[in-house]
Amino acid sequence: IKKEGDFLKKVKLGIIGCGWIAQYAYVPVLREIKNAIVLSVFDIDSSRAQQVCRVFSSAKAYEDMNSFFKSGVEAVIIATPNFSHVEYTLNALEKGISVLCEKPIAFLEKEIWEIGNMAKRHNALYVPGMVNRWRKDVQQMQSLLRSNKIGKVTDVSAGWIRKQGVPRPGTWFTNKELSGGGVLVDLGSHMLDICTMIMEGREPEYYQLISAPLTSEAIKDVGAARWFKRNDPEELELNVESTAIVQITYIDGAKLRCNLSWLSSIENDCTYFKICGDKGEIELKTLFGFSTERYWNEDTLTVKVDGITETYHYDKKENGSMSAFKEMISNFTNLVQGRLTETGGILEACRLVSCIEQLYMSDIVDAVKATELLTAEIHSMR
Repeated sequence: IKKEGDFLKKVKLGIIGCGWIAQYAYVPVLREIKNAIVLSVFDIDSSRAQQVCRVFSSAKAYEDMNSFFKSGVEAVIIATPNFSHVEYTLNALEKGISVLCEKPIAFLEKEIWEIGNMAKRHNALYVPGMVNRWRKDVQQMQSLLRSNKIGKVTDVSAGWIRKQGVPRPGTWFTNKELSGGGVLVDLGSHMLDICTMIMEGREPEYYQLISAPLTSEAIKDVGAARWFKRNDPEELELNVESTAIVQITYIDGAKLRCNLSWLSSIENDCTYFKICGDKGEIELKTLFGFSTERYWNEDTLTVKVDGITETYHYDKKENGSMSAFKEMISNFTNLVQGRLTETGGILEACRLVSCIEQLYMSDIVDAVKATELLTAEIHSMR
């Protein structure tokens, strides 16, 4: 723990990667973080780095990674394309620089152990950037579960379903070698992170993934995400899944199902969790991410125990993605300053990455079956 006087100093931050998520989430929020200063910025596209530097008078853009690391930064935010996350993370940690890394934090479980060992060896912090943990509705749901409000969890049904939400088709996002996967990596990283927290302490026994591949015909018919655009060349092979139906059974008999889709027949986008326990149930109806095309107009958390129903309502402005990003980054800078003590980050990261890795190994590519299961889930919501 650092001395009290050190808390008066601002964390010297660097940003690695100045694409969409940096410019629309991290940069606006960092302007509001009082205990940090953006000192250095790196992107292989120097024009993007310069664009971010225009926001922060304190920042300098670097075209060389070694010069960037030697610029005096003590912590970095990694927001680069998926395939480079592990490389940049290890490079920073090796130099004793703490890391907050965007999802997916790795493609393989062994990579997370390597990251954990590197962080420990060089006395640096590693924080997975799982932003939806920091939403007010998710945190209240977790608080209720930890207080044993609904007893022992026996069944979880969750989903993040979009009507028209493929992120920039034809770019690295939809090429498996560069992205690590499709909707299971993109939306599933967030959903399964929370689901594995709900199922904490349980050992999985059986994994099953039923997926539907993303096709150019589907994109032409339905379209890509209108809120997530940039002028990138669309020339890479489409070889990822657009729908993923996840089923996990645990040794104690508990079950998890998670429905994920970029393209579906739903009227608008939604995120939900239905959690059954031996004393009651919890249902969260909300929407993660940046889409404004909402299935439910209001974010609600409903708790049913012993015939009594309680419903919590959330202001979308206080419960949205930007608020969650601010909470996550504030937590990171406080950790770097020594105000907080890190707990469980690597183990939780391992559980998540291992889960996705196991699911891909069990993948049954069956577009008809995946669509049938997803359609049935959507109908049950109406």
